[in-house]
Amino acid sequence: RAIFVLVLGFCLALWPTVSSKYIVLVLGWCFIAAGVANIIYAFTTRIFIHIAGMGYLTAASAIIFLALGGWMLYMPQTFLDIIAFLFGTVLVVYGIAQLIHTYRFTKGGKNKALVYTLPVIALIIGVIFFFRSKDAIKLLTIFFGFGLILFGVAEIILDVKYVKAKRLMKA
Repeated sequence: RAIFVLVLGFCLALWPTVSSKYIVLVLGWCFIAAGVANIIYAFTTRIFIHIAGMGYLTAASAIIFLALGGWMLYMPQTFLDIIAFLFGTVLVVYGIAQLIHTYRFTKGGKNKALVYTLPVIALIIGVIFFFRSKDAIKLLTIFFGFGLILFGVAEIILDVKYVKAKRLMKA
C-alpha cells in the first residue's frame, strides 16, 4: 500500500497537469459505471413497476451519472476548469461570510488577528481559484502529491517499526 501511495504521490507532484486529467478520466469512468449500475439495479429490482416515484428518481440519477461521466471523458480540462471556478466561488462566499460573522462576534475582543486569519486565507485562496483556475489546479494537485508522499513515507516507517516489534516479540 505504501509503495502505491508513494508512486501516486510522485506522479501527482511531478506531473500535475497530466495527473489531474487522468484523475478526471478515471472519475468519468466511475460515473459511467455508477450510471449503468443504477439502470441495471432499477430494472433487476423492478423498481420502475413497484414504486413509480423511486423509479423516476433512479432513472434521473442514472442519466445524471452518465452525462457527467461522458462530459468528464470528453472534456476533462473543461471539467477541471469549471470545478476550480466553482470551488473558488464557494471559498470567496465562505470567506466573506466568515469575515462578516467574525466581525459581528469579536467586537471589542482581543487577539482579533488570529480570529480573522482563516477567513482571510479562505478568501485569498478563493480569489486565486476564481481567477487562476489552471494554476490553482496544478498547485492543488502538487499539494496532494506531497501529502501522499508524506503518507507513504510514514506508512513505510510504521511498517518497518511493526516488523521490528514483531521480531522482538517472537524472540
